[in-house]
Amino acid sequence: MTNLAFDAPWGSNVPFADEANGTSLALEFVLRNSRLKSRNVIVDGRRTSVRLEPAMWDGLKDIARWERKTINQIVSAVAENRLPSASLTSAIRIFVMAYFRARSQMDKAA
Repeated sequence: MTNLAFDAPWGSNVPFADEANGTSLALEFVLRNSRLKSRNVIVDGRRTSVRLEPAMWDGLKDIARWERKTINQIVSAVAENRLPSASLTSAIRIFVMAYFRARSQMDKAA
């Protein structure tokens, strides 16, 4: 699973830094994951480049492992199910967020 541990102490520029809570952890995570990384993926047999934050790539890896699929299979499914006007990268981000939200809700119900 994605590692949310942070090496540096809370920075003064992070809101809620005085409180060790989910919001402060998430905001610190945003600061550390702002650079996009490009990777090639195969979508329906065609190679394409996708630029996502490291956290999104980590999330996709986790999802692929849990679902016993490849990242290419996951991205192909996202591509098939997005609106034609939606960008692939945006659709992937929404998918990753929705997947983890759904998983969180299932964990709460269990």
